[in-house]
Amino acid sequence: MSYAERLNIECPKPKRFPIGKAFKKNSVLTQHQIRYILMGKVIVEEKMDGKPVKFGSTDPQLFIFAEDLKQMHSVFYHIPGRYAIYDIFNPQRDVFLSWEEKQALSLDIRKGKIKIASLDSELFFPIPMIADGKYTLEELPNFLGISAYARKYGNVNKKAFGEGIVVKSGAEAFPEEYYTGKIVRKEFLDGIITNYLREPYKANAIDPSVKVITDLISTLP
Repeated sequence: MSYAERLNIECPKPKRFPIGKAFKKNSVLTQHQIRYILMGKVIVEEKMDGKPVKFGSTDPQLFIFAEDLKQMHSVFYHIPGRYAIYDIFNPQRDVFLSWEEKQALSLDIRKGKIKIASLDSELFFPIPMIADGKYTLEELPNFLGISAYARKYGNVNKKAFGEGIVVKSGAEAFPEEYYTGKIVRKEFLDGIITNYLREPYKANAIDPSVKVITDLISTLP
């Protein structure tokens, strides 16, 4: 793959697991894709409600994919930065990085060890893991609702439910195209009456002093 082709890599978009209400066929994982994701250890991450964006770094050369959380969509967050990193692609190796490597590099970005254009390093933070292990499709909804940063709108001290989860294979690295699945809470879907762009502007609470959580497992009671 040429460098120009690598530059055109789009933000990875997870498809839905066939759980809950019916969705458009092209937005749902096939049985083959579900088996691929769930055949071994998986990583369950929080699905954060933002706008997907892509950045590039030069030393090392990486493509960083993140949710832009400056504007509130349907979930209000109290977060340590504007951009929540959910995937990193290494063009030299032609792979998306494993969870462990992705989280380590995400923290390096936040600490300023890896530069992204002229942006402040504290604008970036990694999306947290909710669980890792081997799970069946029927067990995955047990992780819905768990959130590191979702709060009641206007009250950063009151926790709220998150949008949903993203499930990824726990493999060490992935080819250019790889499968990820998502499950979104029914209450979240039912609560979307009007597109956020048609609503009065609301901002999430961005505070660099908020603790960065990489692994929610260690924070749960």
